[in-house]
Amino acid sequence: MPRASFITENDELFRTFGMQLEEAREGYAKLSGRVRSEFVNAYGVAHGAFIFALADMAFAIAASSIADAVAVQWSMNMFRAASPGELITAESMILHHGKSVIVVGFNVVNSDGMVVARGQATSLPVELERFEKASSPESKA
Repeated sequence: MPRASFITENDELFRTFGMQLEEAREGYAKLSGRVRSEFVNAYGVAHGAFIFALADMAFAIAASSIADAVAVQWSMNMFRAASPGELITAESMILHHGKSVIVVGFNVVNSDGMVVARGQATSLPVELERFEKASSPESKA
């Protein structure tokens, strides 16, 4: 999918965190990432920010598969920890696609299929040219 490739090739966080795109199709994305030592919190388990980043990337790819969109809301519950070295996977699927809002559900599971986190996020379709202009350095001058 061209939109998924655009995101994965141009997103620094995707590369920095070593995420892998497992599958992408219209309205759906599946990514995985390994909990590296630099992603561990003070308690010795995966930092919530790493788990969130993986879920957010899956959300972005699923939502963007049907429209250029920007995220405006997230809600995520953590159910269990992920350990250093563990591979976790985020799956995301569009739940609702309206004219003014896209709602996406996501699950993050460990290699045993146990739920690590679950949630949903909302994005708004945008005209990419307008968004690029509004966020460009020239528009802030």
